[in-house]
Amino acid sequence: MRIRKNGAEMLARAGRSSLLASVAAAALSIAPAAQAVVPNDNLSPEDIVDGTDVNGVGIMYRDDGFVCTGTLINPRTVIFAAHCVNDLSTPDYSTVNGGVPVAFAFQSDARPGLIDWISNGYRTNTALSVYNVNNIAYHPDSLDPPALSFLYGDVAMATLDTPAADVPTWMMLFSALPAPAAINETTGTGYHVTVTGYGRTGSGTTGNSVGIDFRRKTAENFLGMLGSLDDIDSFLFGAPGGYTQNLYQTDFDDPDRENPFDFNAFKDDALPNEGNTAGGDSGGPLILDAANNTLSDEDLVIGVLSGGSRFFGPQVFSSYGTESFYQPLYLFWDYIVATNPYRYVTAKDGDGNWEDASHWETTLDPVYRVINEDGEVVNGLPTSPGAGITGDCGARAHRSCGGARTSGRAARGEHVAGGGHYRFGRAQHRG
Repeated sequence: MRIRKNGAEMLARAGRSSLLASVAAAALSIAPAAQAVVPNDNLSPEDIVDGTDVNGVGIMYRDDGFVCTGTLINPRTVIFAAHCVNDLSTPDYSTVNGGVPVAFAFQSDARPGLIDWISNGYRTNTALSVYNVNNIAYHPDSLDPPALSFLYGDVAMATLDTPAADVPTWMMLFSALPAPAAINETTGTGYHVTVTGYGRTGSGTTGNSVGIDFRRKTAENFLGMLGSLDDIDSFLFGAPGGYTQNLYQTDFDDPDRENPFDFNAFKDDALPNEGNTAGGDSGGPLILDAANNTLSDEDLVIGVLSGGSRFFGPQVFSSYGTESFYQPLYLFWDYIVATNPYRYVTAKDGDGNWEDASHWETTLDPVYRVINEDGEVVNGLPTSPGAGITGDCGARAHRSCGGARTSGRAARGEHVAGGGHYRFGRAQHRG
């Protein structure tokens, strides 16, 4: 199995100069070079630029050049992917003592905010919706050598140094999606999802052929599977590869079914705005959108993007026939709750001193969602611990779900971390 990450390694070499140089480019009216998320051939990257501006999905920028995507879950906390930061220890991310500064910028075009952040000593600028990070935590299981930093346990949280009071926050679903009664020839599992991020772009045929321009892009897809990389290996190649944690997975369908590499892995047809993820989209949300699903009347984040897959040597990453895979939040709900630094509290009945901690009690975070016994999505927490990297079963298009910890033997595909691909072969880091 070859593996690459989607945290945009191309920018790691450029660092802050890539953004500062854009100041001069803007003065000369030179257009940026690229977009994010890869659309099908019926659309251009410009067609999928997110026009909602500030919506709570932001770009993560490390001052050493790495780019990922994240989602605001409360005014101080962003959830994203561990592999975007787990190459360093958490104290190494700092604006002092030689650390690596990190910021999240939430405008659809994040370039102005990031330039301001770098140019002004890594200061938060709420007017441009750019926020400096003062703490980072990532799941320790992502450091297991067989995980290659992103194949399992790939969840992280960042704390902003200033509340993002005017930026929308997202609901998180801590229950597995119910398994569909059947797989439909056209809609597959029937779960319509939105994919979004600030990574590379291109087209269904050319894949992630165009670089990052710091603008958020959005596409749609059907959720293809809740299952492990082992499930894919066993189904396609007859044997598992040692990666058993369940993942939410999508594939990139050619609307014309003419691409030789598109074998319709998850048995669904292409949507009008069908798209796939690419380098730089890592950490971005998998969104179960209320407009196209009956489970909930709220948009729900159900997963965090880790990477993707391709199956053939000549196949281009993020092109037709490739896949993306996401860490399901329900597997890590207790880690997320314990790591989330933000608390909602209320005063107990009766008189008391403001400074008396015993007079206050913590209330349930309003963005936590579960599916109750009646099949309703409600504010709540699961009653049993998250299965973590041991995974468990749920909605899927093929085969059975995974179970145990990875053995460390490589799968026969090629996986890319940080936003979109894996083909069965050797490991390769993508950023």
